Amino acid sequence: MSEQLPTGLAARIKAARNRSNLSQSQAAKEWGISKRTLQQWEQSRSSPRGLALAALEDIISRKPKRKTPPR
Repeated sequence: MSEQLPTGLAARIKAARNRSNLSQSQAAKEWGISKRTLQQWEQSRSSPRGLALAALEDIISRKPKRKTPPR
């Protein structure tokens, strides 16, 4: 049986991605994980562990990057 990720963390992961205006594919690439892993985290189907959890907590706590529109 798979361990369930607390809904709060799943929502925080998705919120961090949305604040950064990233698709799941873009976020996964930027965060160094597979898109499938990100989907599973956001859907509370699996949970980040170890270094992934530590890095993710750092990502979640960051303010979004401001993207300057091209001139």
